[in-house]
Amino acid sequence: RKRGMTIELGFAELQLPSPFPTSPPMHVGVIDVPGHEDFVKNMVAGMGCVHLGLIVVAADDGWMPQTEEHFQILEYLGVQRLVIALNKIDLAAEDEDFLREVVQDELSGTAYEKAPIIATSTVSGRGVSELKQTLASILDGLPNPPDFFGKPRLSVDRAFSVKGHGTVVTGSLADGCFHAEQSVVVQPQGIATRIRSMQCFGRAAESAGPGTRVAINLANVALRSSPVSTQEGVGRGDVVTAGNFGKAGRVLDAVIAKSKRLAGGRTPASKPLKHGARVRLHHGSANVPGRIFFLDRPELKPGQKIIGELRLERTASVLTGDRFVIRDWAEMHTLAGGVALDVQASARRFRSERQRTYLETCRRSPSADLPTMMRAQIVREQTLPEAEVMQGSRFSSQEIHNCAAMLEKKGNILRRKGIVFEANYWKTQLSAATNAINRFHQTHPELLGLPLSQLRDCLDKRLKPQGAFNAILDALTKSDFIVQSAAIQRSGFTSSLPPNLQ
Repeated sequence: RKRGMTIELGFAELQLPSPFPTSPPMHVGVIDVPGHEDFVKNMVAGMGCVHLGLIVVAADDGWMPQTEEHFQILEYLGVQRLVIALNKIDLAAEDEDFLREVVQDELSGTAYEKAPIIATSTVSGRGVSELKQTLASILDGLPNPPDFFGKPRLSVDRAFSVKGHGTVVTGSLADGCFHAEQSVVVQPQGIATRIRSMQCFGRAAESAGPGTRVAINLANVALRSSPVSTQEGVGRGDVVTAGNFGKAGRVLDAVIAKSKRLAGGRTPASKPLKHGARVRLHHGSANVPGRIFFLDRPELKPGQKIIGELRLERTASVLTGDRFVIRDWAEMHTLAGGVALDVQASARRFRSERQRTYLETCRRSPSADLPTMMRAQIVREQTLPEAEVMQGSRFSSQEIHNCAAMLEKKGNILRRKGIVFEANYWKTQLSAATNAINRFHQTHPELLGLPLSQLRDCLDKRLKPQGAFNAILDALTKSDFIVQSAAIQRSGFTSSLPPNLQ
């Protein structure tokens, strides 16, 4: 405040009149982020759960370099709607229509080219009511944040101690609900704790839904900077979750994109991002150092979208499908953005044929949607327990179940006894089992049938889950085979001596 600029994140509640007279006013959480280029790292920490972006452009300064960087970050994080406030309109030396055209030129060709531009002045009050009405109208038209995800996550942007209460963390709640006395886990450390009490917008609350600003009083957790802490404690960058639905990792494969708006620029951010460069991953409120490696390119140029792997220096709690931002090591420039495709990746299998096919399939999708990612995962694994399909992703169990049912209806996958099979792989293994039994009858007609242990050896080594072999066995017994004394034979088969013994 003494310096006259925003350095840290600011939070406030804004009540907006509903577009419908009979509806109650809207409660909107406003996150004020730094605009100065030196504090963009703090700005990214507040972008974890934003549904609507409001960019303030000073009429006497115009579209500044930091405005452009913030705009690109909104694109990288997939924020769908945007409003431009052309502020200080009373100080503008240029014609208002001209200023609007300048801003519109900046938006042209982007997903925000139809974003409303509203001239405002905090001195005269001009445009403030119109801005509020516009925000209310857009927010009312947005779909409600889904509360069925069952994977609530709170990216901690502040952590402090309150006398008589202990540790309190604040953040934006996404993908689920929290309630008082609920057991939670602080990631990536995996610290088990409990919610003593909560506040939403400064008022005590028994529960909180997705899309709300929440302050949580955690039981028996120290602050990370506390000298008396016997464990790492909690601080900015951590994630409070409802359980271990996603393991924290240090290697993640992703599709990485560099904004085409950087093409032709002369700033350090406009230069190609080199293979092996040291960077910082910004996800939620976390800022994690590491290195980036590309699958088959020496560098990432503006306008390109390629496969990359981030090898981090410490663990990060990221789920498959999450968006993130990549900035340079010195934290001066925003370099790229991405979508996590495999959060349990490894450097050893990064260039393996199966992993490459999975990543390229996801990259070719217009967006990393659930059906594409699920089908690519099952093609890569061929078979896996149903509980492990898209495990560690940001999608809800209900979404995953519905998507699996859709893919099964299309004939892409099969579900048998809690195991998911890629359709062609299932047919191949079923055919291999049938041929093995027939061959055994021909070579050993005197025996009862093919021992089940030998049948297992005839199938693909990737048929690892116990239930997968049982599913194959069940399908055989429902067709033309029977199991007797730990051996399988064709129905109607009668043992006999081989010709040479006869």
